[in-house]
Amino acid sequence: MEVTLPVEEIDLAVATGDQEPVLRDIWIDGVHYRLLTNPATGPNGAAAVQVARDLTETTPCWAGLRMRLVLIAAAPLLLAGIVAWFVSRGAVRPVAD
Repeated sequence: MEVTLPVEEIDLAVATGDQEPVLRDIWIDGVHYRLLTNPATGPNGAAAVQVARDLTETTPCWAGLRMRLVLIAAAPLLLAGIVAWFVSRGAVRPVAD
């Protein structure tokens, strides 16, 4: 599938050497792409090369990793809460008696 990539002011600045390479997210016809604009040297002098990657297949993968990270982070917090509850019960028991 051929897609026409957008050329914005920042891309032109990369081509002229006034800007470092740019990595950004774009949407074309409802499809999410990650676009890299990198300086290059063309036959007429300064230029830029744009490379885009369709992120449609990676988005569900990131969602799954995000859920795993939440679960992995929640488990130690839950464990710490349980340990704190038992420790505090033991510390307060003499006062209650």
